[in-house]
Amino acid sequence: MDSEKFSQGSQPLLDEPLDCGDEIGYAEESVWRRDANGTRRDDCRRLKIIILALSVAYIPFVVISLMLFIQHQSAQLLENVRPSGLFPSLASSHAIKYEQRHLPVRLHNNPFAGPPRPELDAAWHGLFEDIRINVTQQDLAYYNLTSIPLADGSGYAAELGVHHELHCLKKIRHWIHRDYYLKNETEEELVEWEAHIDHCMEMMRESIICRGDPSLTTFKWVAGDPPRLTAVALGHHQCVNWDSMMGWVRNRAVPIFQPGVLRLPEEI
Repeated sequence: MDSEKFSQGSQPLLDEPLDCGDEIGYAEESVWRRDANGTRRDDCRRLKIIILALSVAYIPFVVISLMLFIQHQSAQLLENVRPSGLFPSLASSHAIKYEQRHLPVRLHNNPFAGPPRPELDAAWHGLFEDIRINVTQQDLAYYNLTSIPLADGSGYAAELGVHHELHCLKKIRHWIHRDYYLKNETEEELVEWEAHIDHCMEMMRESIICRGDPSLTTFKWVAGDPPRLTAVALGHHQCVNWDSMMGWVRNRAVPIFQPGVLRLPEEI
């Protein structure tokens, strides 16, 4: 009799799977109960709401984690592509930007190429305008360097390595065309020039090897009898944005060859 009352008045605690459309799990005795009023369906509805709420709350965490991972990977990639070691003032300026481009290497209608002439000399001279810059003690310390202080105490005289390399290239060009550029030099001065050119050639060799341009050079046949093999160096090069870098340089330019700009030896 008692067992019949129990079966009519209530349902036993569940220990079979709670069926909310598909199996979710076994109901716990203290939580899931089923009676004639549809409590089981209410429990299913609440469970679905809880799962949905947890899913929605989890999505932003996944998205943020993914974004941070992508940002980290991008930073690592840029670190591998871009040379490190910029001194503090240049590094903080963000003036060093990189781009991929072809090198046209034009020999005609190019003010930098061809025989000596006023147009060519003016173009090369323009590469060296306002290139000496004011740097800080921290910039020098970054490479463990010293330099001549400016007379006004605002910093120290320096220039970027690229301008030293261009200076050497210009000197080599003058040496090649020494009948034009060095025709009034004495024998002693020509000996000094030759030593300077040896220095420049070695520095350019080391600089080229240091950068180790990994772009591809291809080959083609040139018609002839027999055909001649020649290289085609039009590969994709990773280049500094020259205008961006030079904008930074010229904003910090100091005319170090003018009297009174640098401290004299007796003042240091």
